Parts: sequence; structure tokens; C-alpha cells
Amino acid sequence: MTSRSIGYNVSEDVIFTQVYLYISQDPIMGRYQSANTFWSCVEQKYNKARNGNEEYCNLQSLQSQMRI
Repeated sequence: MTSRSIGYNVSEDVIFTQVYLYISQDPIMGRYQSANTFWSCVEQKYNKARNGNEEYCNLQSLQSQMRI
């Protein structure tokens, strides 16, 4: 079993996965952009999708979550 970061739960993982897939599979948004631009977009959309009800997740936190 892998260790999980504090603050991420199953529903947040689902939102993260949906946002990541949406951006990476969008033919306009996901194409020809740098890694920094991609992750900045993931960060913005992820935090917006959570409706601001919880603590803001930064870019490094989201990238680390992807590596788990």
C-alpha cells in the first residue's frame, strides 16, 4: 500500500484525475504547451473545481500527488 499525502482524499483524487485527463486530452489545450503551462492549468482548474471550500493546493503538491 502506498502512503498518501495529508489532505488528499478519494474525492479529491477523482477531481484531480478528471482535471488532468480533461487538460491532457483536449486537442487545443493539451497540445504544444510546456510542462509548466500544463501544470499551471491543472493547478488552476483543480482548485476551481473544488469550489474553494478547502485549502488551496499548489503546483508542487499536485505534481507530487501524481507521483504517488
